Amino acid sequence: MMLQQRPPVSTDVLVIGAGPAGLSAAALISNAGVNVVVLDENARPGGQYYRQSRLAGALPQSIVGPSQGDGRELIGQINLASAQICTDTLVWGVEADNTVLYTQGGRCGRISAKAIILATGAHERVIPFPGWTLPGVMTAGAAQTLLKAQGILPGKRIVIAGTGPFLYPVSTQLAAAGADLAAICELSRDRLWPLRVKQPYRHLQIYREALGYLAKMRRLRLHVSMGTSVVEALGDTALREVVIAEFDAAHNERPGTRRTVAADTLLTSFSFVPNVQVARLLGCELRWDSVQQAHFARADERLQTSRQGIYLAGEIFGIGGHRVAKAEGLFAAANVLEDLGVPLDAGALAARQAASHTISAGRQFAAHMLQSFALKPCIFDIAKPDTIVCRCESVPRREIDYHAELWEGAQRAVKQCTRAGMGRCQGRMCGFAVTQIVARHAPSPDSIPAPDTPRMPVKPLALSDVAHAQ
Repeated sequence: MMLQQRPPVSTDVLVIGAGPAGLSAAALISNAGVNVVVLDENARPGGQYYRQSRLAGALPQSIVGPSQGDGRELIGQINLASAQICTDTLVWGVEADNTVLYTQGGRCGRISAKAIILATGAHERVIPFPGWTLPGVMTAGAAQTLLKAQGILPGKRIVIAGTGPFLYPVSTQLAAAGADLAAICELSRDRLWPLRVKQPYRHLQIYREALGYLAKMRRLRLHVSMGTSVVEALGDTALREVVIAEFDAAHNERPGTRRTVAADTLLTSFSFVPNVQVARLLGCELRWDSVQQAHFARADERLQTSRQGIYLAGEIFGIGGHRVAKAEGLFAAANVLEDLGVPLDAGALAARQAASHTISAGRQFAAHMLQSFALKPCIFDIAKPDTIVCRCESVPRREIDYHAELWEGAQRAVKQCTRAGMGRCQGRMCGFAVTQIVARHAPSPDSIPAPDTPRMPVKPLALSDVAHAQ
């Protein structure tokens, strides 16, 4: 399969993102004989869950589980007579009439489509703490990418800290690949949260997967310390030690519980933040999720956004996991085909109906899960006044607090005064933390923060790429 193909100037359907949602959408559309182009900035299609190895062969299933094999199967379902998958292709802006701007191989271009499916996924949420900018500290997703794509371990002695089920696949994969896990810290103290979900019979597949991870952790002799998290990373030019402490249910640190663990790598993961930048540039409305404390793109029951002809699928609509994302990709694709006047055959109709049931059950479980692992405001107290919050612009917490109090929690004013969120990452790393810190100074603690104004390019772009635009 040729992957780094040059996109055409137009297509019937454009899919942005080649994860579970984007690939399942492309499979249904291409097999209906409709032209579809998939753009993805990674070197291989698959997204985070289905991430494919860049080595000569796939990694052993004993390390990464069935995800890579399942991803290859889904990619193989795409009809390449009607589909074009363009990797190493970064979408950075939009123009009028559903035209998207991209860069690939040092050259910029544009592609227009009759319909667009946004499957742009999410990125990991970061909580700043003293020492989090040291070499050797990274997100758990980044470590998983190194392992799945390159077969590389991020370090030898690793501490993993955060909250949510994502800690389990990352821990087991790294341990199976030979890493020494010095500690696995789960901020939540609730071990029984899966048992309290409503209608548990709807989620048997999820329970089976969870039991598989628990069995694998037992075989690998891994232990999760509940109610604990990182409070400081120590080192000079690189990470040497990680300071861990216990936390109560309100995410206050318990005095006198700190302990130090020797480690050369610290991985953190505190849930996910949706990638809504392209959706916002296209003029799609957002919705505020009070549990996740984040803006997601809004869509109707058919997954169509407030913009005619633009649809959503996957984490951009709500954090739900790979099963929900895959089902939503298929569901959105079926609705796109109908809106384009393409009749659905019996197989596609049945697949859409099954996807609808998967989405309903999956979203129900995800809502319970997200509520169970929701972060409390006190967790941000681990960031001290001199702790850098915005790494790109080297903005410490004290500056954010000062201007947030001065401007009574006005997000835009704080950004303009401190440049927090205006650096290379455009707030993807620090945005959530900055928003939460600023919100403490707002007159109303329940006020919804206004999202930043979307601007192009949504990610760093070389001027030489623009110079070669077509």
